Amino acid sequence: MMKRWIAAWVGTPVLAIINGGVRETLYADAVGDEAAHAISTGTLLALLGGYMWLLQRRWPLEGRREALTVGGVWAGLAIAFEFGLGHGVEGDSWSTPLANYDVTAGKIWILVPAALIVGPELVRRLSVSSQASVGPTPRLGGRGVLRVPRLWGRVLGRAADGRGLRP
Repeated sequence: MMKRWIAAWVGTPVLAIINGGVRETLYADAVGDEAAHAISTGTLLALLGGYMWLLQRRWPLEGRREALTVGGVWAGLAIAFEFGLGHGVEGDSWSTPLANYDVTAGKIWILVPAALIVGPELVRRLSVSSQASVGPTPRLGGRGVLRVPRLWGRVLGRAADGRGLRP
């Protein structure tokens, strides 16, 4: 699944570009540049979290190592894309994209690559814990009788004696 996740990275700059377009079109002038960047960083983090959640549902990452590897690759690709676009395409100096990472100047963009690193592992853990909290899946017993946990039997007002429910 790791190869699919790495290929799916192409969705992250698409989300970032759309997010930036929305920022510039809808609210940058109203709230100012610094506030607009902070807001759009938050919305991008939410978009990326949702995207990772969908990917985890479609192509589940099996373990921590795989998830953190994907996250590291995603962050590396994102930084390379950002600096390549800024310097190579737009002709900015290297200091322009570097300024976005200056937390001493109040910049919070560093949260995006950090979220890309830990995000796949976080959604993997959340998906595993949400599956565990649902409880065991009912299964058919040996005689075609549905076996359910005892608590379910009490909730249904029937006795579940471990051998299955009888009509």
